[in-house]
Amino acid sequence: MTATPPTLGAIGRPGYAPGDIACPEQERRQQTWRITIATQHAETGQALASALRVGDDRHRVELLQTPIPHADGFLSANADLLLLHNELIEPPLEKPLAKLLQQQPQTRVLVFGIAMQDEYLWRLLRAGVHGYLNTPAAPADIQRAVAQIMAGNAWLEHRVVRTCVCATGPDAGQLEATLGRKIDSMCEQLTRREKEILCQVIRGYAIKQIAAEVHLSHQGVKMHLARLFRKFGASNRNQLILAVLDRISPVPDLSASLCSRLRGNLMETSD
Repeated sequence: MTATPPTLGAIGRPGYAPGDIACPEQERRQQTWRITIATQHAETGQALASALRVGDDRHRVELLQTPIPHADGFLSANADLLLLHNELIEPPLEKPLAKLLQQQPQTRVLVFGIAMQDEYLWRLLRAGVHGYLNTPAAPADIQRAVAQIMAGNAWLEHRVVRTCVCATGPDAGQLEATLGRKIDSMCEQLTRREKEILCQVIRGYAIKQIAAEVHLSHQGVKMHLARLFRKFGASNRNQLILAVLDRISPVPDLSASLCSRLRGNLMETSD
């Protein structure tokens, strides 16, 4: 394998102590590491395995050669470190990686591939992988990458770190996922009837219309509305809608922020 330029570096990941600070990770470094290499290409896998086996008895390297890209194919590996060929990651790459990291949170993931582009590497890091290797890589770089990751650090290039730091704004998919989680959490606190009535309130329906939609008497609708008011600290339907928006918004106190901005705008402009 030909050597890559020496641009790789170890960057401490949030939540982990750097490798030179005494922590439980140092104990792990003294253990035997179960490393699984998942790839479609036997030659590539053997080259990585050979690099890791040279002069180090802490690695128990297993080669998992799978013919098709499928997350379940490497979920069964249950390794301390998974060296995952990027060709095995089904698009969109965030989905199989999320499944892997959710089901095996103790497993660290290092993705390898040929000439992976910066945008792709950035997406890998955002998806939660612990590092990457552009192959072919020198055996020394492979060994250093594994040692750093198993010590609690990340293995990536500084320019990609800068990209991650600069791109802090959430995209539409992230916002939608956050809203979905907040809505689901809110719904867990409501009864079936309360959810039905809240849906009609948000649509702007009056008591009479709500009663017809959910097949309740006017008094029954008012009773459930009173319960919703108590749960959200509201005294009328308009306040209820604002309280719901505040509850699910990724922005704290959305309604208060809106009112503040409106007042500021009124002061700056005149009719």
